[in-house]
Amino acid sequence: MIVYIESNFVIEIALGQEDAAAAETILRLAEVRQVTLAVPVFAVTEPFSTVAYRAVDRRRLCESLNSQLIQLRRSVPHEDAVSIVEPALSALLMIEKKEADLLEGTVGRLLEVAHVIPFDSASFAEATRYARVYGLSAQDATIYSSVIADLRRQDIAEPKCFISKNFKDFGSPEVKSELHSYSCRYITSFTDGLGYTRSR
Repeated sequence: MIVYIESNFVIEIALGQEDAAAAETILRLAEVRQVTLAVPVFAVTEPFSTVAYRAVDRRRLCESLNSQLIQLRRSVPHEDAVSIVEPALSALLMIEKKEADLLEGTVGRLLEVAHVIPFDSASFAEATRYARVYGLSAQDATIYSSVIADLRRQDIAEPKCFISKNFKDFGSPEVKSELHSYSCRYITSFTDGLGYTRSR
């Protein structure tokens, strides 16, 4: 059984999002060689940009809050409000390092067990075509072309699935039909993906 994953699998586990337990179980199944995880190389690096962008947004928020606190500290009637906001500001500032550490740990585990799908000139040409034909973003077209390229190299009889919560792009009938032609099912949640993996 081959399970194709993309960036949101990594983010789900690293940041402990709502479907993290199922994604974590899929990773553990790969660690004990009960399934094969396959991930496009772009999907391994993209989460670092996602976390970095979020960190920049939080830093801006913290700078704005700190500016307000400087003003509020000068006013005795606002002492209680300041005492409430200051710990929250400190907590926000610590999130960046915690998320970076969690992401590094998750990617490290993934790279130990996953088949990382390379991205070459042929995949790039396919990605530009998929972006045009299916209306995919450059990032999604890059991931999708990598998955299709790898599917072409696999035994058609082996069961496969591609799990991505990005239904808006990958859930089109055309995409699902193309994946199905390679015996690959598109699944929109890690909980459903885990159920399908266990059933196979």
